[in-house]
Amino acid sequence: MLVSPSETVVDLHEHELEVPTPGATASSASTLHEGLEGHRATGSLKGKDAEYSEKGVTVAPGEGVGEKQQRIPSASPYEGQGTESDPFVVRWLDADAAEGAGGGDGNPLLFPSRKKWYIVGCVAGSTMCVAFGSSVFAGGQTQMVEYFHKSNELLTSGLSFYVLGFALGPLLWGPLSEVFGRRPVCLATYSLYTLFILPSALAKNLETLLISRFLAGLFGGAQMSNSGAVVADVFTASDRALGMSLYAMCPFLGPVIGPILGGYIGEYTTWRWVFWAQLIFAGVTLFFHIFVPETYAAVLLKQRAARLTNETGYIHISIYDLTAHQAGAKPPTLLQKLKTDLGRPVQMLFTEPIVALFALYCAVIYGILYSCFGGLALVFQKGRHWKGGAAGLAFIGIGVGATFGIYANFIINKSYVRKLAKNGGQPLPPEDRLPLCIIGGVAVPIGLFWLAWTQQPSVHWILPIIGSAPFGFGMVCIFLAVSNYLVDAYLLYAASTLAANTLFRSLFGAAFPLFITPMFTRLGNSWALSLFAFLSLGLVPIPLVFMRYGASLRGHSKFAPGHPASHLSRVPTLAEVEVAAEVAEADLARSEDERAERALAKVV
Repeated sequence: MLVSPSETVVDLHEHELEVPTPGATASSASTLHEGLEGHRATGSLKGKDAEYSEKGVTVAPGEGVGEKQQRIPSASPYEGQGTESDPFVVRWLDADAAEGAGGGDGNPLLFPSRKKWYIVGCVAGSTMCVAFGSSVFAGGQTQMVEYFHKSNELLTSGLSFYVLGFALGPLLWGPLSEVFGRRPVCLATYSLYTLFILPSALAKNLETLLISRFLAGLFGGAQMSNSGAVVADVFTASDRALGMSLYAMCPFLGPVIGPILGGYIGEYTTWRWVFWAQLIFAGVTLFFHIFVPETYAAVLLKQRAARLTNETGYIHISIYDLTAHQAGAKPPTLLQKLKTDLGRPVQMLFTEPIVALFALYCAVIYGILYSCFGGLALVFQKGRHWKGGAAGLAFIGIGVGATFGIYANFIINKSYVRKLAKNGGQPLPPEDRLPLCIIGGVAVPIGLFWLAWTQQPSVHWILPIIGSAPFGFGMVCIFLAVSNYLVDAYLLYAASTLAANTLFRSLFGAAFPLFITPMFTRLGNSWALSLFAFLSLGLVPIPLVFMRYGASLRGHSKFAPGHPASHLSRVPTLAEVEVAAEVAEADLARSEDERAERALAKVV
């Protein structure tokens, strides 16, 4: 499974609040900022949790946390009085840099560089392992057909069941990581992922193999959905590009390495070693994962607030929970959060044109990718009579193209940052993320047509492999650009938009491989690949349409930030209100620029 990591990644909260519309006056956004300033804590943020003075004042019973009278410290490092009505607001302190370096619950953004890169390496490695597991299956498929006495089409469902688990996993593991933290969810699910590889290696019947493959994909999906958020937890927006680019290589290269290694394993050993190799890979990365600390700021501060409340007797509230506490709102239960997160992605698929069309675009490209695992095997094994290991090398072209796509994203992001700085740091319109998608959209059909009409045995083998590189390049450009665009366009609902995209494309990725063999047999290799090329070509106008009409569509959306959302229930956090105000200002500035351009055009 491929993920769509983004240079702009937000915490996977589902933010719900009322904010000004893009058509509101400039004073609307400024008023929102003024209201925000009134809620911000202004005390000193230096010191450690233990820096409480022995002197204090007496609190009446009932005003604090119990009947016993308490003494309020006069030198708390946190703003507030420690009462129910005016709790201490727990936020990051200057001292948290040292705590983080020592392995405590310090601010993840202040971790030492070596610790940050260790975390990136661990989550990238586990993500590569999960992605690798989806395609390595193809290396032993021929032997499995003979062992289980089943058709090749039926054995292909082993790939489909694994990818189907990807579709369902992110809907569960994202909300759980927001409640319990990244570390426990990732460790628990990755341990179960490793465990469920074992039944595949020992399977005596096809039913055991398919069920274990589905469960491995289901639990492995946590790495695909949460690892990008972990990288975002430890890097600021200005430093995130390199970390995200290096992390992004792994889910794209994993499916490329799988057929190569799996092909040689299937050629020289038995099909069971395909899964033993996957199990060894998972076991090694799981060991290193044990030492990855918690990185989710909202959970870390909430845990600190609970600990300080218990130790001191004074009320402490995380900055992330302050607004809800002041409004007397109870935080949503896990069941309520799951209900919301499971329902909203589906709702947005059917009500948001931007989400629906980009989900379709990514789903088709994703389906084509997973179709290549069977399609290229037919081209090189049957057409050119290559053996399993050598046939796997045909995927090198896609891998090289994907690497260049990630590099292109890194270069484009530098340009985006310069444009952001030129704009005074004000948010840019989400549509500024789409040029890379347009480039990738053109590259994909070029690569597929090239591959389709150079795959004949009479043509030198290097040409179709070179032709697959533009497909890999375009695929990565599309996924990364769409991911960035959806995050920017639906910032307060980014988790739901990405979950909807993941759900839809995983369903296509699971379904497409099932009809590859009959399709290539009836149409022929060239026309079957050309059909995929025509499908991708028909989707090229989608980013062009949104470049022109994206702002207008967001203006009519009830989910896009900066628009009324009175039907929503949860009280927003201060951070959410601030983000909404910035987006509202950006939309307002864009609309004013467009009006000025139209007025100038009329004069000219």
